[in-house]
Amino acid sequence: MILLLDLAYLSVFSLANLKFGQYLKKVKDSTFNFIIRVDSFALLIEVFLLFYAVFRIVFILDEVLALFLSCC
Repeated sequence: MILLLDLAYLSVFSLANLKFGQYLKKVKDSTFNFIIRVDSFALLIEVFLLFYAVFRIVFILDEVLALFLSCC
């Protein structure tokens, strides 16, 4: 659970760092767009796994119900 929170924090921080690098003209637009696409997909998966872990472990819900709620 702590690892998932750390990965989500790292993804958000890297997005902010890339935006600052683009502002300073150190990062090309094509590189920025590619990394944003990959990082956004990774962040989506991390948030899904984080909510699944919360619903499954903390609230002790059934696996199917935890999957359904984490998809919402």
